Amino acid sequence: MCLLEGTELQSSFRDGDVILGAVMSLYNFPKAKNHNFKEKPLPCICTGAFVRYFRHVLVIIFAVEEINRNPLLLPNVTLGYEIYDSCDYVSKAVEATLKLFSGRQDH
Repeated sequence: MCLLEGTELQSSFRDGDVILGAVMSLYNFPKAKNHNFKEKPLPCICTGAFVRYFRHVLVIIFAVEEINRNPLLLPNVTLGYEIYDSCDYVSKAVEATLKLFSGRQDH
């Protein structure tokens, strides 16, 4: 079995029949020096928060809860969500996107 080892990504999850996925920059990653590919780059450490993007997460959560609360909108279907923080870092965004596409086995 092929297993892609990755970093631990910050995420918010709610189970459902249909899962909406999102990758957002909720925290900032200080831009590092250019990598020379001779040594392993330092791990990504998220710092200051982008407060305005937390509103986007709250909108997704609110919308999913409202849709699930109304039985006329999607009868017999429960929406869920999986929201990842990319930390404004490309490799984390790619990793989160691949996790969304492949599904999570740790729930």
